[in-house]
Amino acid sequence: MIELQIRQIYHTYLLDRRPEAAQLRCQVLINLEEYFRDCIRRMAEQDVDYLHITSTVNSTTTTTTTTTTTHDDENSNDASGPTGASLKDTTDVHSEMASSIAQCYLRIVLDTYLSEDETIRQCVRKVVTCILEQGLVHPVQFIPYLIAMTTDRDTTIQQSAEQNLQDLDKTNPGIIQTKVMHGFKMSYQLQKLLAIANNNKNNNQQLNLQFDIIRGKK
Repeated sequence: MIELQIRQIYHTYLLDRRPEAAQLRCQVLINLEEYFRDCIRRMAEQDVDYLHITSTVNSTTTTTTTTTTTHDDENSNDASGPTGASLKDTTDVHSEMASSIAQCYLRIVLDTYLSEDETIRQCVRKVVTCILEQGLVHPVQFIPYLIAMTTDRDTTIQQSAEQNLQDLDKTNPGIIQTKVMHGFKMSYQLQKLLAIANNNKNNNQQLNLQFDIIRGKK
């Protein structure tokens, strides 16, 4: 996902605001979400393995103090499995890669939220939640969009954004206040966009009704 060609393709799809491109935009967001969720799963598994190996090593060290040197020399020659250090390094690599990808796509993903399509907004919410859960980038960038999400018509998006803001306020006291005005502006943009989309929908319904009436009279 970090390769230039893939990044350009994904950016092109996400920037395409045509209604017929909505499905492609959603698929890109789903791909990103699945990648971050897979990173969470792999890092969690490796953390468990790392804790298991380190606890086993510590236990062995304390119970075999008289033969530690001999066993260590033998094990160093025969060991073929992963060590605690190698697992920790692998976890760090996954975390760094996920952080790099999050930074590559974050701005365009957040901007994609400003859409009249509810499904797209839901997909963005899920990607945002994944990135926040892992702490891959500084959270201040999310705040204006999270504030806007609290005004979304979709209650799931509202509740998720409110929870994210509460969590950020606990871990970073005062950080939300730094972006409140930007958040209000973002909320206004969202509501304006939704209002225009709703008016267009109502106008189309009215035109269809008038057409049906005229056609019925014929």
